[in-house]
Amino acid sequence: MHFFICYNKLGDSMNIKASILNSMPNNLNKLEQARYIYLKLGLLFNFSTKFNNTTSGEYANMYTKKYDTDKLKNNQLICKLWAKLYSELLMEIGIENSVVNFGHEYVSFRIDGVMWIADATNGNYSDLSKIKYGDDTSCFGISYVQKTRLEEGGTARNTPEDIKQIDEIDKKFDDYYKIKLAHRKLVSDLNNLKDMNFTIKEKMEYLFSKVGRLKDGYYETKEYLKSLEYEMLSLDDFTHITGTELKRTNKNKEVDIVQCITVNENGVYNYYLVAPNQPVTRVEPNDLIRLSILGYSIDDKSIPGIDFPKKFIPGKVSSKPLKYKLFKDSIPKVILPYDEEQISILK
Repeated sequence: MHFFICYNKLGDSMNIKASILNSMPNNLNKLEQARYIYLKLGLLFNFSTKFNNTTSGEYANMYTKKYDTDKLKNNQLICKLWAKLYSELLMEIGIENSVVNFGHEYVSFRIDGVMWIADATNGNYSDLSKIKYGDDTSCFGISYVQKTRLEEGGTARNTPEDIKQIDEIDKKFDDYYKIKLAHRKLVSDLNNLKDMNFTIKEKMEYLFSKVGRLKDGYYETKEYLKSLEYEMLSLDDFTHITGTELKRTNKNKEVDIVQCITVNENGVYNYYLVAPNQPVTRVEPNDLIRLSILGYSIDDKSIPGIDFPKKFIPGKVSSKPLKYKLFKDSIPKVILPYDEEQISILK
């Protein structure tokens, strides 16, 4: 059974929920339908890069405002919006559910008398990331404690039997299951590097070459790469690696983020840029500094060996210098891709 491939452009915002339901195979039981929707939302949406990179007032507004899921402007969300979307879609197919709110919002639902938990935005390495890259999800499962009232919430159980049950459901979705199998093959390959006599630079560049072009979503991509690094690096290796975020706020107040991974080996720095929808790219120090021309700046955490010229101010629209306006065509090709806005707009 064919499932779906992740697209960056989501199409007509008025039909997001309808398109998900219309694309769902018609021979699924209720649990399989709930899983299908969970995976679909994970492929289509990303956690908001603006949420923790804006003013305190806008941060509060994002969490307190009412969202109309028929009028979404882009594919960025926070837990509150994800829970509302998932709950509404479950209601459309007749599954009893409730949005659970304990500061963080997620969904509990009941099928055949069994209470389930769905929480795609929980944690740094969230299920939004795991879904995109084919890792086993950790926050979709039977609730550890079966409660009478769904709004009391719970935690998803993850026994080996539970993981196997979910994996059997995912096998019904051919295209998606290929992503899971590719992830497992990659993890196996990386595990084989752990005790081999390669430099850290060689290990990291092998990882980047195997991953290839990254998928949509900054945080999802960043955390997936980190999970893979744990598969092949020793604890000592990690002391030689630093990650620094470069950020810019666009005119629409959405935030683009590029991560610079620095590998320091024997006093020699190697720099790599990580951004959604791009392959990981090795760059020179001058290329990193030129990112400031594109409006990027850094927080308090510095880039080792680099004196970066701009400091990020949350909520302030990033400016581009006159040099950018006059000589835009002279921007080096290696950093040109990072001038594209990361947010997928819903048209």
